[in-house]
Amino acid sequence: AKQNGIKTITVTSGVIREEEVVYGKIVADPASLAHVNARFTGVIKAIKVNIGDDVKKGETLVIIESNESLNQYSIKAPMSGRVVARQANIGALTNGENLLTIANFDVVWAQLSVFPNQLSKISAKQQVLIQSTEFNQSAQISYLTPSLNDKPYSLAYVKLNNKTNKWPLGSAIKGAVTTSQHSVPIVVPKEAIQEFEGNSVVFIKEGNEYHPSAVKTGASDAINIAIIEGLNVGESVVVKNSYLLVADLKKSEAGHEH
Repeated sequence: AKQNGIKTITVTSGVIREEEVVYGKIVADPASLAHVNARFTGVIKAIKVNIGDDVKKGETLVIIESNESLNQYSIKAPMSGRVVARQANIGALTNGENLLTIANFDVVWAQLSVFPNQLSKISAKQQVLIQSTEFNQSAQISYLTPSLNDKPYSLAYVKLNNKTNKWPLGSAIKGAVTTSQHSVPIVVPKEAIQEFEGNSVVFIKEGNEYHPSAVKTGASDAINIAIIEGLNVGESVVVKNSYLLVADLKKSEAGHEH
């Protein structure tokens, strides 16, 4: 079980959330980009970084020789991040143009489209589960704004921690906004439920064995589902990779048929 990543939890009571589903994409934080310019026009004498380099705030990036004083001065990184663009070359004149662009995507925003029939249910401060094909992250709606360009929806913005780079810019996402919630006596993660012999089942761990138990399910949300019959508080139920147990049962049945 350990080698196959089969995990169990103790069954408890919980809450089921009423949710409104919205869709959108990941966009950059406006404060995540910094364009590096020369303060005084001059000749570029040295460039200390290149595209892809990580830099710290205050680190020297470029050295310029001023056209007016002929003195050299350094341009330092205005923030920590990664160099994502370089227009500077040694020997060139600065001419007021961007020399480098630094990006820091440790924080990104989920931009979600909220249509008119959803606006009465969705507001700032509500909890929302942001989902991609690979990851989930719980957060709060920071604010809502009208859409630009006369689009027929409003935009909800949710700030996300992206230090592990789980949320690439432009990624399509789904948001499950909690509009209300109610308590239920027994709740398990939805991934605990499997289909076997025409029934919805969970696998209960008893000692060193796993036994399927047919269950009757109730209301659900993006993560959890209520159990009405077939499971008791305090039992140990498989919540990860229980499909492997279904496969083993089917193999066993096939062997008996032969």
